[in-house]
Parts: sequence; C-alpha cells; structure tokens
Amino acid sequence: MSNREKHNEECEQGGEPLSVRSAGSGAEAEAGGKRTCDPEIESVGIADILHSLGNILGTVIMNAELGILETAQESEGRRCFESILQAGRKARDLVDHCGTSRRWKRTRMEPREMQSKCVVGARVLLVDDEESLRTLWGRMIESLGCSVMRAENAESALKCFRSDPARVDLVITDMNMPGISGLELSELIHRERPELPIMLSTGFENECEPEELQAAGVRVILKKPLERGELAMEIEKVFSSRRLRSS
Repeated sequence: MSNREKHNEECEQGGEPLSVRSAGSGAEAEAGGKRTCDPEIESVGIADILHSLGNILGTVIMNAELGILETAQESEGRRCFESILQAGRKARDLVDHCGTSRRWKRTRMEPREMQSKCVVGARVLLVDDEESLRTLWGRMIESLGCSVMRAENAESALKCFRSDPARVDLVITDMNMPGISGLELSELIHRERPELPIMLSTGFENECEPEELQAAGVRVILKKPLERGELAMEIEKVFSSRRLRSS
C-alpha cells in the first residue's frame, strides 16, 4: 500500500470513502457511493481532495503576497490583499489540521521582510506541470532575487538541465506529474550532479520514505500550500549549508 493510500485510509478513519456522484447539473456527496465521471465511475480519496484544496489555497496565498509586494503600503489595494492573505492562511491551517496527524510547522514572515534574505543571483530550475502554479512559483522565486528556468514536465527539465548542467544552482520540482514523477526526475539529476540541491514539493505528508528521498538527492520537502517566507527560508538554508561545506 502506498503512503497516499495509507493517508486516505487514516483520514477516512475506518468509514466508507467520501465520493461524489455526478448528476448532470450538480453533484451529490454520498457516503459509500461513487463519483460518476462520464462514462467511468471513480472513487475520491480524502487525501486527494485535501491535495486539490491545498493547490487552490496556495494560488490564493501566493497571489495575495505578490499583490502586497506590488502595491503601496497604505493603499486600499494593499489592505485588500492583506485581508485575502489572512483568510488564505486560516483556510490553509484547517487543511493542514484535517490532512495530517499533526500540524506542519509553518514559518510566517510578512512579504516585505524577506526581500533581502535570499541568496541573490541563484539560478533555479523550476518544474511543475500546472501552468498557473509554475507561473506563480516562478514569480515568487524571482521576487527573492533568483533567476528562474521553467519546465512543464520532467522531460523538458532534463533537456534544460543537460544542455548546461553547471548553470543550475537549485532544482525545485513538483512530486506528482504525468509521466516521470518529481522523485524519479530527482534521481536522474542526482546521478549526474550529486552535489546539486533538490527540493521536492508535495501536498501529501510522508508521500515518500526518507530512504527514497536521500537516494534521490532530495534535501528539502516543500509542503504545499507554501508561502513566500517559507520558500525563502528553505532556499537560504540550502545555500548556507553549501557555503559551510565548501569553506
């Protein structure tokens, strides 16, 4: 049984799986039923629902943070973005609490506090199959002073990496992508450049075993939905540890 299946089982607490039946103009939630996806029937796991919610909240939080960065301090627009950010954080706390046996530890820092705390000039290879998240994450990383190379899947990421491996300082990849997964991509890159730091982003806790992560060269698990301060802190940690090892 995979870690995700175990997680679904734990969330359901021994009850029937939550599912949704498509009913033309609407959808009816049922206990023990199934979701009708024309023409197939498919069960929905709680962990998958929480994962989707996490992606939505991540988009809300990141857009709000970018909005705060790009608006004047005392403007009405800034106050609006701050309200959206606080609402997104509260909703994310609920998802964290429902989705795990313990809350993920979060480091919250206001957007403007992080502008000088990241390693400026770092070259990041960002891999995510969802265009909206790839765009948002890219803007967040660029706002920290890094340059970003974007790839929509593992194949594109490998092509970019292999064209000039030395130009990549950090890889940030999503875990769940069509075809080659983020973990498999990490393994391939790690074989060619074992010293290159890799971060793996996922909405599922404990999706991979620690031994698998270590073998693939993954230094950090980024837990979706992510805030700019958390991302900056993890990037800074990676480059700080590299400087200590090289000194």
